[in-house]
Amino acid sequence: MKNIKAFTLIELLVVIAIIAILAAILFPVFAQAKAAAKKSSELSNSKQLALGSLNYAGDYDDVFVTTSIYYPGSGGWGDTSKASECYWAPRLSPYIKSQGIFRSPLDNATGYSEFAGPWISWGSNSLMGGGDSKYTDNAQIGVIGIIQPDWEPQGWFKGGTISGTAVTQPASTIMFAPKYNKDNTYWTGGNASIIWPTQLLLWDVDATENFYLGDTGAIPNGLRLLGAGNTESKYPAGKAGGVTAIDGKANFAFADGHSKSMNAAATNPDPATKFDQNMWNSTR
Repeated sequence: MKNIKAFTLIELLVVIAIIAILAAILFPVFAQAKAAAKKSSELSNSKQLALGSLNYAGDYDDVFVTTSIYYPGSGGWGDTSKASECYWAPRLSPYIKSQGIFRSPLDNATGYSEFAGPWISWGSNSLMGGGDSKYTDNAQIGVIGIIQPDWEPQGWFKGGTISGTAVTQPASTIMFAPKYNKDNTYWTGGNASIIWPTQLLLWDVDATENFYLGDTGAIPNGLRLLGAGNTESKYPAGKAGGVTAIDGKANFAFADGHSKSMNAAATNPDPATKFDQNMWNSTR
């Protein structure tokens, strides 16, 4: 009679233990590799947005695409009937190869508002002044100009277009930054393409002036804390403002067409004393 060789129970337990140890070691590595791939894909998407914007400007006498904060149509705030005319994302769509570029692979929000157009994971640099005295309050200094006709007659808002020649430092002037839908809770939440002001970054708030901060409309500010005991608050009241930053860093698209990852707070380290280092001000 032949002897049948088999694993003993102890041998099987040892093998299982080894597999478990290897899995515990490798799974985090796989997760990190997957996250790194998504970050690279997002960086590529941001570059495509920048290049699409430059192509748009080439067709419009060197003027960058404009946007609105909201369309004050017959349906009131949030009216979507003229979205393609008012908001930057629909206006750039013909210059972007795929609508998938508008969404970051790192944006894990769920739900979709079909009426609101493509899923947007980006905010445009539509800075229009803020708390610091060096800014002209409510004057357009971001790359993506704001057109808000119902505000102009009131005299307190000075929106308008920005041309490529007006941008003094295009290689260090931000055009778009990540602004994930998972962070947006205003009205539709699941889509930021045409609901104000989640598709924009338009205010350089400080501790005393937080207009739009709660609506994620604030650009980064390296001095912003706003937390109890002089600690940094969570998104969007921290140093990164309305920019979605991972471990403090985010992928930014610049006015010359390139993109890079950098610390979000470093894009505007000190609006009070380092005015020339504010990468959101196109005319600094």
